[in-house]
Amino acid sequence: DGASNLAVSPDGERIAFVARNDIWVVPITKGKGPNKDDATQLTDWPGLDDEPVWHPDGKSLFFVSDREGPQRIYRVNVETKETSVFYKTDSDAHELRLTPDRKHLAFWVSGADGGIYWIPVGGGEAKKLVDYPGQHNWNNAFSFSPDGRYLVYARQKGNVPFNLYVVDLSTGKEQNVTRLAATHGTPVWSADGKYLYFTSNRDGDGLYLLPLTAEDARTPDLEMRYAKPKEGPKVQIDFDDIHLRIRKLTGQPVAGEPIVDRETGDLYFVSNDGDLWRCSYNGESVSKVTQGGRVGMCAFFESGDRIVFEQAGTLKIYTPRQLPPRKEGDKEKPGVPAGIQDVPFRAVWVRDIRGEQRAAFYQFWRMYNRNFYDPNFHGRDWVRIRDRYAPLLESVGHRSELAIVLNMMVGELESSHSEVGPPGGGPTAVPLAHLGFDIDYGYKGPGLRVAAVPKGAPGSFAKTLIKPGEYVLQVNGKDVSNNELLYRDVLAGEVGRDLKLLVNGSPNRSGAREVTYRALTSGEYGGILYRNRIEARKKWVDQASGGKVAYVHISGMGGGNFAQFNREVWSESLGKKAVIIDVRDNGGGNISDQLIDILERVPHSYYRDRDGETRPAPDQSWDLPTVVLHAESSFSNAEMFPYAMKARRLATLVGMPTPGYVIWTWGLPLVDGTSARMPAAGVWRLDGTPLENNGQKPDIEVQITTEEYFRGEDPQLAKAVEVLLGKVR
Repeated sequence: DGASNLAVSPDGERIAFVARNDIWVVPITKGKGPNKDDATQLTDWPGLDDEPVWHPDGKSLFFVSDREGPQRIYRVNVETKETSVFYKTDSDAHELRLTPDRKHLAFWVSGADGGIYWIPVGGGEAKKLVDYPGQHNWNNAFSFSPDGRYLVYARQKGNVPFNLYVVDLSTGKEQNVTRLAATHGTPVWSADGKYLYFTSNRDGDGLYLLPLTAEDARTPDLEMRYAKPKEGPKVQIDFDDIHLRIRKLTGQPVAGEPIVDRETGDLYFVSNDGDLWRCSYNGESVSKVTQGGRVGMCAFFESGDRIVFEQAGTLKIYTPRQLPPRKEGDKEKPGVPAGIQDVPFRAVWVRDIRGEQRAAFYQFWRMYNRNFYDPNFHGRDWVRIRDRYAPLLESVGHRSELAIVLNMMVGELESSHSEVGPPGGGPTAVPLAHLGFDIDYGYKGPGLRVAAVPKGAPGSFAKTLIKPGEYVLQVNGKDVSNNELLYRDVLAGEVGRDLKLLVNGSPNRSGAREVTYRALTSGEYGGILYRNRIEARKKWVDQASGGKVAYVHISGMGGGNFAQFNREVWSESLGKKAVIIDVRDNGGGNISDQLIDILERVPHSYYRDRDGETRPAPDQSWDLPTVVLHAESSFSNAEMFPYAMKARRLATLVGMPTPGYVIWTWGLPLVDGTSARMPAAGVWRLDGTPLENNGQKPDIEVQITTEEYFRGEDPQLAKAVEVLLGKVR
């Protein structure tokens, strides 16, 4: 296993794929003997070799590689394994694909001169088809119409998300065909050239359909029936009001780029569940093809009668319809039953570990050099930093040590969201169960003395009651004390299992009772403590303000946190005159803009039924004085939120300056398995100052001293109440 990024040869006899960042080829029809499944390794470079695409003659493959620094396009002879540069660039090339007539290889180029280019498959000068500077690391699928006249791709302009643009390659003119502030992507043309399919969230996630010309009936009266073109279809597009013809084909989520069946017009795609799905030409039938998930790339054979796909690193072929014996060229082809067929392969290689680590080091440097959000690298010389750290590679002896070197190197940039982690593998820790109460660590034994049992923990319920001050003498029949043996010999591996505790009011077994309940994880116990802490704050604020001020905490900036806030803020603020929104102890995410959207809704009128209560319009509108609490534990998007609230004059800020850990980021896997993060987009205030390394300062600064913390006092919260009472009295 371990295969990815596959491609089928033009004659349908071989599959090219990537394994361990090298290009391999394996025959589909096997011979005999113990070596029949052997795959042939075409490239051997410790860095990145990827994206194989067959040359139309079937004798060579195009692929991308960073063997000379930038990610360039190369060509490898399948028989001789000879490799040569096909497209030399100082930028990165990627997303290779052939045009429908197989005469050109098209691809993205990143950087200031970025866009979509093509080159004749025999070599020659590259021509830019689309001028689009940028990195193009996501939503970068593009597709040529069946007749090769049009090219469609996704583009983001201004503050509008990705729309689809169709380029007439005969004139160079392009037009936006989706025209909506929603995300559109992975476009593919129908086999008959009448429709454009694409993914979008414009009316919920799913697969959408765009008729390229006006249809002859209203949607309810349409009869979409596919007829395979006898010749290559000539695509006609009526651009007048084209975006108004879009409709949803299926709500089944699409995770990969769809492919089209030329025989039936059906679409195949990988869904969010990781399985391969089929959607009929008209969307009336949607069904799952595979089971078990973990399906990666899929592609049709050039003959159009079978699909090759990768599942959990193995190669498989799906035949939608039974194929009779047939002749292709001068070869007799046996019949193929409908269904899924495995294509086993054996790929054995010797890896230059030091070379792979060196390649990962330079890959990391190159990706930062190309993608880091600040071209001035925070005033550092990124080339000199590379040259100073490169000699340390000679001392790297373990995979974790390369991550240490990269963390040191990138640390010189003083940038957030730039952590590097070692590859997985090796021993894993046994999960530890949590007893569900706080231990009094000042007590030395025998047994454990219970310091506290929070509300909601097993020991807080009558059936499994354990009181503070009581003693737990045994767990699952083993004597326990406050030392490391409790975790190594008693709680290790007990997560989700029943714990049998011997409990007594004194540290002896006389009169002891047995209490049994399901063990918690540390995360579950932390959640219990969090809920108790927030409820205590709500009660304190209510009492301190005389019932005038509400309190809401946002623990993270993800979708679930937004839904929780949107439910809670309205109910908590009902009948109140002011609100505290607390984003302390918040690791960040990406919902600050959504929060601002709902908190900027001001009343514009009132509703009132006869004899009923007056209600604001809109129903959920915001007109309450607000304090946002933030501190050193507010990170990333939880720093952007208080700044935005201040910039929009929606709140007074109370607390301490945030750390300035504010960058949009994406994941960066390296060739040796090392994981890294790429700080790809910065955030600036309207006055031009960055939030990165320049955290948000409060209007009123309030520290919490060590003494106040251990006394359980929260002067920041007290100040927030004081500020709001001054506004509502």
